[in-house]
Amino acid sequence: MNTSKKLMISAGIVMILSVQALAQGGPVMSQCASEIAQYCADKDHGAGAVRTCLEENRTNLSSSCRQALDTTGGGVRSGMAMMSTDEIAEKLKQQGYGEISKIEAESGKRYEVKTVDANGNRVELYVDGITGEILRSERDD
Repeated sequence: MNTSKKLMISAGIVMILSVQALAQGGPVMSQCASEIAQYCADKDHGAGAVRTCLEENRTNLSSSCRQALDTTGGGVRSGMAMMSTDEIAEKLKQQGYGEISKIEAESGKRYEVKTVDANGNRVELYVDGITGEILRSERDD
């Protein structure tokens, strides 16, 4: 089979999976459609096989896909230990954040943190409790 036929077939699979993902309406399916097509196309959509596959390929996922995984369902990450509040605070200080006024654990293995950024602005951060990655940042006026 020549390269252009392979590309056309691959594009068709991505389109089909994208339509299926949107039809199912879940955040992981809609935010991770291209990643599912690329890494997990051969996985059964039942019993968490796709979610497990996505978690196994986590470092290759888009930030929106990782956020969808982090904020929905228990998934594979439910058995992983969260970083302590001290570890989260240290990680944020290393990234230039200053005074931390609040660190609160939330569902979905994440922390809500109120702090000051490098420019002196008060911000509210949503931080992955396992990796310490900042998932979202908002000004906190």
